[in-house]
Amino acid sequence: MIELWTVRPYDSSGPVQSDTGCKEILPMAKPTKVSEAEFNQAVLNSKGTVLVDFYADWCGPCKMIAPILEEVATDYDGRLTVVKVDVDHAQSIAAQYGIQSIPTLIFFRDGKPAHKIVGALAKPALRAQVEKVLTTAVA
Repeated sequence: MIELWTVRPYDSSGPVQSDTGCKEILPMAKPTKVSEAEFNQAVLNSKGTVLVDFYADWCGPCKMIAPILEEVATDYDGRLTVVKVDVDHAQSIAAQYGIQSIPTLIFFRDGKPAHKIVGALAKPALRAQVEKVLTTAVA
């Protein structure tokens, strides 16, 4: 397993130092796979915005957008949480949200569905959708 790490952001005086005098290194945000059992806690009980990627391992378009979703998770860390739900292993959740085609992305805001995208999008189009959801006022 490969773990991704990033150096903590600089403040005006330079890199933030740990107690040992070394630069503190923190894990980068990345999409998290959630099971049916974890879905309520990870998505429905979550405060803020969660992007759920409904996917399957055999799905070509799902594989195409996976690296884009990893970038989105990193770039919007702190503003957006990205989780992945495998429809083959979470069929009741897929049915509950009317997933008929994959990939399907659903943005949840404070546990409620706020926006849905069906099909793979290019990086600029997906980023535009993320920005739209994050900047739209809560009704």
